[in-house]
Amino acid sequence: MRMLLQKSGRGVRCSLAAEIIYATKEAASRAGGKAVTIIAGFKGYDGIVLCSDTQETIEQSHKRRVSKLRIEPSQENGETELAVAFCGSGNNGPFIDKIIGLAWEDIQTATSLDEACDELEKSIKKTYKEYGQIYQRGYCPEVELIYGVKMHSDNKLFHACGPVVNETTYYAAGAGQYMADFLSAKMFSEYMDVRHLEIVAAYVLFQAKEYVDGCGGDSEIAILRNEGRSGFVQASFIEGITETLSWSDKDLARALMLCADFGMSNAKFRKELKNTVFALESSRGLRMNKLKEERDMARKMGRFLGFVEVDDVGIAKPGKSDKAILKKMVERLASEKSESEQ
Repeated sequence: MRMLLQKSGRGVRCSLAAEIIYATKEAASRAGGKAVTIIAGFKGYDGIVLCSDTQETIEQSHKRRVSKLRIEPSQENGETELAVAFCGSGNNGPFIDKIIGLAWEDIQTATSLDEACDELEKSIKKTYKEYGQIYQRGYCPEVELIYGVKMHSDNKLFHACGPVVNETTYYAAGAGQYMADFLSAKMFSEYMDVRHLEIVAAYVLFQAKEYVDGCGGDSEIAILRNEGRSGFVQASFIEGITETLSWSDKDLARALMLCADFGMSNAKFRKELKNTVFALESSRGLRMNKLKEERDMARKMGRFLGFVEVDDVGIAKPGKSDKAILKKMVERLASEKSESEQ
C-alpha cells in the first residue's frame, strides 16, 4: 500500500498534490463491494456542517443516486434544542438507516449534550452487538458514519467506523477521502463559522466529484447551528457557491504563481494582481446579483412556483402555504387589472 498522507493532529502533510489523484483511484479499486462515495463533516465554533455527494458506485459497475444525509428531528428545517445530523457510507443502506433510527430514538430523554452523545454511542454499539449475533460470523455489515450533535448552544462531531466511535473536529470517508483531507488541510479551521465551513464543504465536494472516480451526482450540505434554524442547504444555493468557486479557481491559481515570480517587478506584480482582483470581483458580483434576483422572486412568488426564500447560509425560511401565496397573487393581478382599466 502506498502511503501518501500522514495525519498529525488536525493537519495533513502531503508529498505531492498530484499523487492525490493516484491515491483516490487506488482507494476506489480497493473498495471492492463497498459503496464508493464522499462524505465529510466539519466542526466550527457556532455549528457543524456535514456534506456528501449523491452517487453510489457498487463494485465499480453499478451506479445509483441516493441521499446520504439525514437530520433528526425530521421535520423540514426547524429550531429545536436537540438535533443530530448523520451522513453514512457503506454497502448496506437499510443497516445504516436502522443504526440512525435506533440511535435517534435512544437519545430522546437526554438532558445534556454529553448525555446525548454518550447514549448515541451506546446505541451504535448495542445495534452492532445485536446484529452481530444474527449475521454469520464476519458477515455483519460495517459502515462508516459521520454525525454531529447540537444541544444547549453547543455541538460535537463524531466519526463511527463500525461500533468504534471517536470525537473529532473534521473527518472524511469514502473514495474521496484523500482529496478531502488534502483540501481541508489547507482550508479548514475549527474556529470558522458555519458560513465558511459551508464553502469549504462545497469546494471539497466539487473537487471530489470532478477528479475522483466513484464520486458524483448532486452536492448535499446540512448545517446544525448552535442557535437558530438548522437544516439542509437549498440546492440552488450550493450551485451558486460551486459555480463561483469554479470561476475563481483559475484566477486564484494565477495569483499564486504571480507571488512566486521573483523576476517580475513590483509595479507589474501590482498591476497583474489588480487585474486578478477585478476578475474575482466581477464573478462574485454576478453571483450576488443572481442571488438577489432569486430572493426577490422567492418573496413575490414563493414555493408555489418553485422559488424558496433562504437565509444567509441557504437554509429555507418558513414559508406561507401555497394556497395563501396563490390567493395573494390573484389579488395582486386583480388589482393591477383594475388600475389598468381605469
